[in-house]
Amino acid sequence: MRYLKGTIDVKLRLEIDASSVRGAEVRLEGYSDADYAADRVDRKSVSGGVLCIDGMVVGWFCKKQNSVALPTMEAEFVAASQVASELLGLSELLGELGVVVHEPILMHVDNQAAIKQLEGGDSSGKAKHIDVRVKFVKGFVQKGVIVVEYCESRKMRADLMTKSFPAPRLGELRELVSLE
Repeated sequence: MRYLKGTIDVKLRLEIDASSVRGAEVRLEGYSDADYAADRVDRKSVSGGVLCIDGMVVGWFCKKQNSVALPTMEAEFVAASQVASELLGLSELLGELGVVVHEPILMHVDNQAAIKQLEGGDSSGKAKHIDVRVKFVKGFVQKGVIVVEYCESRKMRADLMTKSFPAPRLGELRELVSLE
């Protein structure tokens, strides 16, 4: 209740220039993050994602992962595959509505080892147990449908979905996801 009272004036700002959308391509972006072994009882990680159309936040999620991740990179792959799936679904929905989506779709990840694995060739021995998720995202990266880019932690919008923060950082993250 204290949180609700303290955030009663917070609103989601949706801004898009309608004239720029008509007949033009829209850009999809996703931000993917994981909080490794976040649950202190079962040590399952938490996935977080933020979805944007032309920079405007249109969706987000926070989900406890179904299994315990051994390396941090595994938790990042699970989160990345969830964000990729959401982005592809959003792209398909927009296509059905007659909106042209610019390709490649941009996905921001804050783990350089995960990015290297997604852009590289074969899965390493450590990553084989999550091979399906890796190959799911990697397939779209290799086809040029999705581009994975590094996003430094201070600009990672999905951080808000995975961790708790002190008030100053929480304020910064709320701005990043258009909560004012």
